[in-house]
Amino acid sequence: MLDSQPAAERQRSYFVRESPMRSAMPWSALGSLAVLAALPALPAQEPVPPIPSAESLQQEFDRALRSWADANNRARAAKDEGELERLRGTRPEPLFAQRFADAAQAFAGKEAAVPYLVWVVQRGPAAMATAAMTTLMETHVASPGLRLAVARIGGLKHVFGAERSLQWLDRVLAKNQDPHCLAQAHFTRAAMHVGTRAVATSEALRQEALGHLRAARAILDGLPKAEVRSLAGLVDALRDEAERLEPGLQAPEIEGVDLDGVAFKLSDYRGKVVLLDFWGDW
Repeated sequence: MLDSQPAAERQRSYFVRESPMRSAMPWSALGSLAVLAALPALPAQEPVPPIPSAESLQQEFDRALRSWADANNRARAAKDEGELERLRGTRPEPLFAQRFADAAQAFAGKEAAVPYLVWVVQRGPAAMATAAMTTLMETHVASPGLRLAVARIGGLKHVFGAERSLQWLDRVLAKNQDPHCLAQAHFTRAAMHVGTRAVATSEALRQEALGHLRAARAILDGLPKAEVRSLAGLVDALRDEAERLEPGLQAPEIEGVDLDGVAFKLSDYRGKVVLLDFWGDW
């Protein structure tokens, strides 16, 4: 017996019979939409502010510091001890140290973090300066932007510890290739053992320090004078002190006249105990 149902209708009926879920799918989708519609709306996310450049943060800090200094000067002029006490707790350095540290963290592991870390070493509280210096030495020791942090090691050696400070300076000398950083590291390394801020002294350490000062001078001689004038002056002054004024060395000649107007020289008293009394009034 022939099937009188047209072929197209048979095909359509076949798919309907073989796909019993086809008619149910729209209801499922509508149910999902209903559930989603019942959920509370997610709060709009605040846009993340851009990270300020180290230069703009520095400018902002300079303005804050000037404002603080002006207020401090006014309080001093007025002899307002209460205001002076309040101002001592509101210096801008701690607040800006945190902002610089946060910016450095946003660039963690990248060269862009270096200027922020260096600022924290220069001006941050002791704990933050130590953490920033540690990061610089572990991650950025070869950076050409390291010089000012290297210079700060000398002033913070009591915070970092003498042994660690020496290790960091030697690491810079071994890993960094920037001439400004190297000259600074040689100078700061020398100042650990000669001069008024030496942590340990001996003739062997003095000779070692002189070697670092000569190395620093050799590097500086190859750089534009305008760029290195300040550091070159420090190197020459410390070298003169190391060569002539260290404890145990022969005192340099002194000439003058005594209270009776008689000329004398320090060498006239060689072999005798001499008391030098330095005084002045102002």
